Amino acid sequence: MDRVSEAVDSESLGIRSVRDAVQDALTHGGLLEGKTEVESTKHIDDLVAALTAHSQESKELQSASEEEPVDAQTGDETPLKDLLLRVTEGIDENTANLNDFQRIFAGLSEKPAADETVDSEDSEADADADADADADVAETSQNTPKEESSKEILGLFLTIRNKVDGKFVPRPERIGPNSEWEVQYAVREMSDDRAQRLYKQIKTRRRKILDIDAAERASSWHRMFEGSLPALSKSGASYRAERMKEEEEAGIRVAWERDPRMSP
Repeated sequence: MDRVSEAVDSESLGIRSVRDAVQDALTHGGLLEGKTEVESTKHIDDLVAALTAHSQESKELQSASEEEPVDAQTGDETPLKDLLLRVTEGIDENTANLNDFQRIFAGLSEKPAADETVDSEDSEADADADADADADVAETSQNTPKEESSKEILGLFLTIRNKVDGKFVPRPERIGPNSEWEVQYAVREMSDDRAQRLYKQIKTRRRKILDIDAAERASSWHRMFEGSLPALSKSGASYRAERMKEEEEAGIRVAWERDPRMSP
């Protein structure tokens, strides 16, 4: 928190230092967990923009009214400090608290800097009301019958390409000692809806394969071999019996017989 305040107040550190400090604060608060890199970058950029805009406005107000510089600066910075404190210290693993911060963060990034003079107590009351409303909605959705909801799933598209001597090929073939073989990997995240749908399809397919009882499995094998499976099994058993009888009559043969004591 101190690092964020110093980075915002000091113009010599630059916007990069402010961004690093905000990123550290969000990471320490656990607010970037479960988010993609694009979402994390957007959250950080929006919060940095709000912080820098607020800081610039505070400095302009301070220079315009030098009679009460301390009170004006303190009054303007209180909402932001309260927000950051709630981010880094007041937010835990509770989902409701995380939703509170996301709503406050969205309001901070959408409203102009001039509208950020809302009293902190009113903001906390609104956040509590929103949390209660979300809790009611969540309870209603739980009572409503719906499909089996799973936990969050991370679905990735993995693309692998082979590049031999500067050209992309389906597979590396005829690679010589002087050939340059390069393997390129590209990972792309799929949407949550598609990941959930594919996961359900995989579970359904595995359930169809593993949950078949003996009678149904025998019936499927019967259909697969068009009813000839018993005849094929009987024919195989007869052939195996004939081969074993022939081997017993012929005896055991080896390539050569040598007494170890006669070895030179």
